[in-house]
Amino acid sequence: MLEPNLGSPLDGLLAKLVDETITQRELTDLEAMLDGHPEAQRRYLRYLGLHADMQEGSWRGSETSVPSPIRKQRWVSSAALFGAGALIVMVALLWGPWQHEEESTFPIARVVDMSGSIRWLGDLGGHRDILKVGSSLTGGTLELLAADSWTEIAFLDGSTVTVSGTATVTLSDGTVGKQVYIKHGDVSINAVPQPMAAPLRVVTPSAEAEVLGTQFNVTVDPQSTRLSVNEGSIRVVRLADGRVQKVETGQFVVAALEQNATFELHPRPNETSTWESELPGDIKLGHWVPATGESPGAVGAKANLWLENPDKPQLHYSVVVGPNGISRATPRLSAMTQIRIRGRIKRSHDVVFGFTANHPRGGFAGKYSLWQKIDASGAFEVVMPLEVFKRSKACFPESPIGLEFQHCWIVTINEDVGLEIDSVEIAE
Repeated sequence: MLEPNLGSPLDGLLAKLVDETITQRELTDLEAMLDGHPEAQRRYLRYLGLHADMQEGSWRGSETSVPSPIRKQRWVSSAALFGAGALIVMVALLWGPWQHEEESTFPIARVVDMSGSIRWLGDLGGHRDILKVGSSLTGGTLELLAADSWTEIAFLDGSTVTVSGTATVTLSDGTVGKQVYIKHGDVSINAVPQPMAAPLRVVTPSAEAEVLGTQFNVTVDPQSTRLSVNEGSIRVVRLADGRVQKVETGQFVVAALEQNATFELHPRPNETSTWESELPGDIKLGHWVPATGESPGAVGAKANLWLENPDKPQLHYSVVVGPNGISRATPRLSAMTQIRIRGRIKRSHDVVFGFTANHPRGGFAGKYSLWQKIDASGAFEVVMPLEVFKRSKACFPESPIGLEFQHCWIVTINEDVGLEIDSVEIAE
């Protein structure tokens, strides 16, 4: 545990942060000290609170003290100068408990439904590896730990946040509005009308969006954020340079960390009935295995812990693949759809194949899967008609026909059998 020591490296970096003399490298070091260390985070909050008291008097309840990239332009300029990703990760992770310290002991949301391995870390350090339907949540962070995990969270006003697959999402609510910080993952948000003075904010390492009431999807990776609006409109700020786009129904925008990357509105791509992976660009989870003289490049499985049953934790070895890129069309599933997967394993083993689907031009719809034994070692190819996949929860549509394919996962449980995936194809 950190002891009060104004000469410590942490305090030295905090002093440079508030004086705005911190360098990019020092900012990266500070982020590393804070990430995953609650005592360091609490010290950060105390330090900045003391600094604010000395500079401006009491900050409690003051909207102007909120370090939001939209409300305080100096945070945008700092992000552009020092590196938007690192600064916004640090600020967004810690803003909730600082801003709403008095309110964080009260519920702001509840778990509507869920499945899979999910961890919850509350603002005040409350930690629960297992959530249940109906659980009340104060401000804090959701971690979805497995490819086939998902949850729907409802704020008290009825706005919902649906998180699917591996993801890290922080929720907060207070007098200046709701905030959803997405560190990484796929999120669908349905926001009921919000007060003009207190819009819902979505913050990622590369973008911030103001929302007054709309339905939209967000996909976040370490380098970029894609926001796609299905109904209504949102105002999006690219944190690398402060540029703004208003995204309307049927449009999407990609905000990258690099200032020279395209930041333009795009119409939703036309629907398609087929799709074939382009690796390594379409990797959602897994590690890239470069091609050799004996085999093509492939996606190797990544280990992740499954905690849905606390008495029987499992280790999953997962690959997740799905369409990426600005112009890639999302395939619509039909009665004729087949999913073809090519890969290899070192020995015979049961494999779980599954996929996530969205409603047409809408939010999260459901997850579908099946178990199949691969009977031989070495290369394999499986071709699965849509009808063999079963929904993982009764609340999902019984058939995925007519839904939009988002990504698929391939998993072995408790044993590393050298799973590698060469390609995934949606065909008719």
